[in-house]
Amino acid sequence: SADSIAAGLRDLAADSGVAVKDMKNDEVVAELRSRLYRTSCPWFLVFDNVEDRAVVDSFMPRGGFASGHVLITSRECIQDGCRIALDCFS
Repeated sequence: SADSIAAGLRDLAADSGVAVKDMKNDEVVAELRSRLYRTSCPWFLVFDNVEDRAVVDSFMPRGGFASGHVLITSRECIQDGCRIALDCFS
C-alpha cells in the first residue's frame, strides 16, 4: 500500500540522515527522491511484493539511475517488458 511504502521510505530517509521528525510523508519522499537523483553514491531500492504498479510510480526516483537501480518484485504481471519469471524457491 502507499502508506507502507511511505513508511519504509521514511525509515530509509531517517537512516540516511534526513531530519524527518517534523516532515510530512510526501515531503520526506520528495527529499529522498531528490537525494537519490543527485547522489553519485551507488544505491539500490527494492519495492517488494508490489500489487499495483500505479502505487509504486509515485514513489519511484526519477532520473539519476547512473548510480542507482530499482528492483520491483510482484506475484502479478505489472509491466510488459523487463520481467523475469521465477519458479518457486525451495
